[in-house]
Amino acid sequence: MSLIVIGFVTTVGTLIAVNVTPAETGVFHILTIAVSALTLLSFLVTALKNPGILTQAKNPPPDPAARNYENYCDKCDVAKTNSSFHCSDCELCVEEFDHHCPWTGKCIGKGNLQPFTIFLASISFFFIYAIIVSVCSCLLYTSP
Repeated sequence: MSLIVIGFVTTVGTLIAVNVTPAETGVFHILTIAVSALTLLSFLVTALKNPGILTQAKNPPPDPAARNYENYCDKCDVAKTNSSFHCSDCELCVEEFDHHCPWTGKCIGKGNLQPFTIFLASISFFFIYAIIVSVCSCLLYTSP
């Protein structure tokens, strides 16, 4: 569902920029396509990359007598690091947990934080760019 929304937003923005800008300004077309591609690519990398899920192979549970319950997750049965957190949506422990993202449907953590930041920056730039192009073209085409 979220991929459909992101695809729709970038497609509409692309059509706005391509259809309302003068034909001689190819820079708008190239920039629109480049930013759309960057937005979709960073979204896909964020959605498909492992966020840093802690597994028993990487972090085996300690001996039951020696467990420090501050650094142990009963639900996942793994030893947690200080920066890990148990996500109640995914039912997994994620290293350097940031949040559970409803757009990607997964946690944002150590493994996918950088592509998520690129995704946020590119989609923010894309929205600002679409607004500027739309306003400028409305001013160009509505002036007598």
